[in-house]
Amino acid sequence: MVFPVVEFRKNMKPIVTVIIPAFNEAQTIESVIRSVIAWNIRKEILVVNDGSTDATIEKVRHFGSSVRLLTLSQNCGKGSAMVYGIKRSRAPILVFLDGDIVGLRPHDVDELAHPVLAKKADMVIGLHNFWHIGSFYPYNALSGQRVVRKHYLIAYLEPMKQARGGVEFIINKALERHRVVFVTQSHVRTVRKIDKWPFLFACKFYMCQFFDFMRESTFQFLGIGIYSKVC
Repeated sequence: MVFPVVEFRKNMKPIVTVIIPAFNEAQTIESVIRSVIAWNIRKEILVVNDGSTDATIEKVRHFGSSVRLLTLSQNCGKGSAMVYGIKRSRAPILVFLDGDIVGLRPHDVDELAHPVLAKKADMVIGLHNFWHIGSFYPYNALSGQRVVRKHYLIAYLEPMKQARGGVEFIINKALERHRVVFVTQSHVRTVRKIDKWPFLFACKFYMCQFFDFMRESTFQFLGIGIYSKVC
């Protein structure tokens, strides 16, 4: 299968870098990548495989040179995967997309990025349908779909790496005094881990994610920055 790609010379820097952290997302990663490839902008696409044990790598490789596949040797957490991609990105604007969303269209990615590209915002957060129950506070501020100017994150890479599943808390902290815009895309939804992973494996993931959220929210409430070493 041939995928449409916006051609540009190798010596031309991309306008945006799309970073997709992925851990065992074989069921959904292809549709996310297709939508990004079809987005008509000069871009680079980085998929960071966070130690997946399913067919995620094989699914990504189907796209050939349209996607740059980066692989961590073990599961280090979402924060580490995002930082790994940031350090290897070439563009000044970063687009983060979760690998487990469905319903994403090329227009949706463009809609997310437009306020930052137009210099009307420093970060955009996409509000999508969480488990068929819509977006809601405080989860909407923790959405993995976001666009941000890279230079705002450079000083926060180590905290992001250590935050694992609570990485969005750190990004929000980095941009708390800047222009943040929310874009509602209710047709985009997150696939529940329990619907695609073995039950006990999904429960373990949710428990770890819950503790990541609680740790980061507590640290921010207390105004401290203590992070445990992971990868």
